[in-house]
Amino acid sequence: MRFWAATLLNPGIKGGSDLDKGRDCTVFRRKDGRWINKSNGDDGVLTVHDTKKEAMNAAREMLNNHGGGRLTVKGWDGRIKFKDTIKAS
Repeated sequence: MRFWAATLLNPGIKGGSDLDKGRDCTVFRRKDGRWINKSNGDDGVLTVHDTKKEAMNAAREMLNNHGGGRLTVKGWDGRIKFKDTIKAS
């Protein structure tokens, strides 16, 4: 899985600490075709991926490790395709 940490893309984010609060995540497609895993309520991108599956797996893992939360996945058209509640481990 190839991804780049948000701290490299946006130095204002401090090591994923936003997820420590159990915030929700959204996976969506960027204009260049790459897939984004983003914390809701935050302007920073958490991770960038080549496929939607990779982005979804990264979001699930992060939510699982940081208190749980809601995962929202959007399709190519930007519409919500499904939502899932991720419990903390």
